[in-house]
Amino acid sequence: MNISEIGLPFEDVLGAVDVLHSSFGLTTWRPPSPTFSTIGDENGLIIAVSKGRQWFMSDIIADYQPLKIAIETGKQHNIIYEGYVINSK
Repeated sequence: MNISEIGLPFEDVLGAVDVLHSSFGLTTWRPPSPTFSTIGDENGLIIAVSKGRQWFMSDIIADYQPLKIAIETGKQHNIIYEGYVINSK
């Protein structure tokens, strides 16, 4: 299954932007801020938000949930960042 976007909370949103760019070549769709960033493109987005932020149109607070992410980049690379396991192939 492909998921068009997924929201992930991070302690350091701009750090996540840098790590995902340097590790996988992912770029931001819109200019990032310290509390919110869209990483990826129209084929798939990571909505990176500050941990503890309230999700838009909800009363749910963004908190870490265990998750493995697979990204198709044409290169194999694996990292763990802020608890998330991120793999590319």
